[in-house]
Formats: sequence, structure tokens, C-alpha cells
Amino acid sequence: MAKAALYLDECVNIEVAARMVSAGYDVTSARSAGMIQATDAEQLAYAAANDRVIFTHDMQDFTEIAQTWAVEGREHAGIVFSSVRPAATICSWLEALVESYSAEELRDCTLSLPLAG
Repeated sequence: MAKAALYLDECVNIEVAARMVSAGYDVTSARSAGMIQATDAEQLAYAAANDRVIFTHDMQDFTEIAQTWAVEGREHAGIVFSSVRPAATICSWLEALVESYSAEELRDCTLSLPLAG
């Protein structure tokens, strides 16, 4: 079971990426990818092209983009949302996500954190 690689949208605290990488997870960010100020559609396209699940706090815009992509038959590695919380909380949620779902299980899914259960 391949673990999901994550891509953090520019609205996510940069401390989250640093903590996740330190913990051994495959995580990159809009900042490290040079994608600051890219549109949300461009952010998702970048994540999809690099086979990374995108994590964002921008639920409304990414939900609309995901719906458009589904109608167009476009695929992505997954979209994960949460409200803004402290970096430690976000990291624990993302760790649970990566440990609970394989990259294949997240493909074309849209999930909200924290996970139920």
C-alpha cells in the first residue's frame, strides 16, 4: 500500500510542511514549489501532475473545482480540507490520513479533516 504524497496549498501554515517532513512524510508546499499566488485551479493541476493529494483550508473554491474536474473527467490524487487549526493539530490529522488511506484510496476523493472515528 503506497502512502500518499501531500501538497500543501499556500493558505496552510508553513510549519505544517516542516513538521510533516521532519516526521518522515512526503510533503511539499506551494511555497517550496514556487506556486505562491497561483490560482486554486493551478494549485490542483500542479498537485495532480505531481501525483500529490492537495491539502487546503479553502473548501468552497476547491469543492467547486473538484466538481468541474469530475464533469470533465479529469483526475486528481485527492483533495483534503480542514478548518484552520494549530500546526500540531493539522499534522496529527494529516498523519492519521496518510496512515489510514493509501494513495490509491484517496485518488479522486474529497475528504474533510478530522477523520470520523
